[in-house]
Amino acid sequence: FLALKWQSGGKQYYSVLANACGYIIIELMSDTITVLDTNTMMEDPHQRMSFSHWNSDLETGDYLTPVRVSRAISKAGMVDNFYLNILGSQQIYQETYEDGVTVQEIIPPNSLVHVQFWSGRPTSEDFTIADYENYVNSVHEDVMVSGVCGFDQWIDNHIAIDQHTSPTLDEVAEIFEADGYYYHWWKIEIGEEERSSQPPGRDMYQIYAADETGWGVQLDFPFINPPADCPTYAATCQSEDGCLGQGNCKAEF
Repeated sequence: FLALKWQSGGKQYYSVLANACGYIIIELMSDTITVLDTNTMMEDPHQRMSFSHWNSDLETGDYLTPVRVSRAISKAGMVDNFYLNILGSQQIYQETYEDGVTVQEIIPPNSLVHVQFWSGRPTSEDFTIADYENYVNSVHEDVMVSGVCGFDQWIDNHIAIDQHTSPTLDEVAEIFEADGYYYHWWKIEIGEEERSSQPPGRDMYQIYAADETGWGVQLDFPFINPPADCPTYAATCQSEDGCLGQGNCKAEF
């Protein structure tokens, strides 16, 4: 693990970053430290979070409260169209540091969990952030044939955004199609208890879409007219094509 100390708004904070599994890193943040020696902690000159419009309703006891998700991007501003213009997220913080590192924080619609995008940090020249983005997008290009066919493993590496107003799934799908974004519609099989809370005759739908970096986002938005050939999805090998989970496809994968 890596222990850091940093400041935000003139206040001292501490972080412990650990490799949870695979390439997943979890960061635990606090304004209090009781076990580690703060004199041995690495000092990060970059503010790791701005505490504005944040999920301040902290859980008590042994529970953790999600407050942010951080991603690396190859160029500052490259995801603005996807998150700000199309999805209607709000930018709450942006900073360019003297060492060239930049950070942008947004909150998606109906959420107080921050999504951060960092750029300018040094990486290995053998495999850069741009190389990673190009690879993931190349997989989307090979597999995501249309809005109802093709669903690769990378698109299922995602956060989810839930909102109940505007835009609708229909509206964002039209923009995704026009602007060349990779996306996929799913019709969700729901249980009787969930169905009882839905209007009569109304199923549930989702769109999984990739931003400019290739990172997936699950969109749980209202819908009006989903595709007539929208495939069903269930994580228990009960999708339209069973365990393949590729959707309504003639293509072979």
